[in-house]
Amino acid sequence: MKRNAVFPTLDEAMRFMAQDRGGRAARPVMAKAASDRLYSGDEVSLAGENGAAQRGMIESCMRDLDKLYLHVIMARYVPRNSICDHCRQPCLNPVWWAHVQTISNAALQIGVINSHSMKRSARDAAVARFFGHKVPLAQAAEEAEISLRTMNTLSSRIGKWLGGSRVEKNGSAGVVGVEQLALAETEIRLLRAGHIAESKYC
Repeated sequence: MKRNAVFPTLDEAMRFMAQDRGGRAARPVMAKAASDRLYSGDEVSLAGENGAAQRGMIESCMRDLDKLYLHVIMARYVPRNSICDHCRQPCLNPVWWAHVQTISNAALQIGVINSHSMKRSARDAAVARFFGHKVPLAQAAEEAEISLRTMNTLSSRIGKWLGGSRVEKNGSAGVVGVEQLALAETEIRLLRAGHIAESKYC
C-alpha cells in the first residue's frame, strides 16, 4: 500500500477522473459539492485547480492506452445519466453513449458479432446492458426486428467478450474479458505513478 497515494483504489480514481466527462455538469449543485468534499482531506484537496491537475495527471498515464481499453474504462465510469439541454429532463449521457457505440462498432469489426445485416440498435443495447443500462431484451429485440432468442445470444456473446468467463461449457478454463484487461492495465499504470494505493485487478 502506498501511503501518499491520493486515491485508495482504481475505482475511486476513475470515478473522480470521469466526473467531468459529460454528466457531472448536469448534476445538482449539492451533489457536485459533495463529490468535491469526498476527496478532500488533511493532506490534499481535489476541489478546484488541484482536482483539475490531478485529473490531468491520471489522464496522462492513460494517454497511450489501447483505444478500446480506454472506451471500456470510460463506459464503466462516466455517468450514464445526464440532463437534456433542451427539455431539462433526465436522459442518457451522450458522452457515455458515444463510448458504448464505439465499443459496439469494435465488436462488429473484430468478429464478436458476425452479422453485418443486424441493426446496430441490437448490439448497442447489448453493450449498454453490460455497462449497467438495463434495456429489456424483449424491447431491444423488437426494436431491432430480431427474435428474442437472437437477442439473448447476442447479449451473451457481448457479455463474454467484455466480461470474460470463469469456465467454458466444455469444462476448460475461462477467458479473460476486455474489461478485465483494461482495468488491470490501467491499474498497473496508476500504481506505478503513485496515484492509487492498492491493487484490485492485477
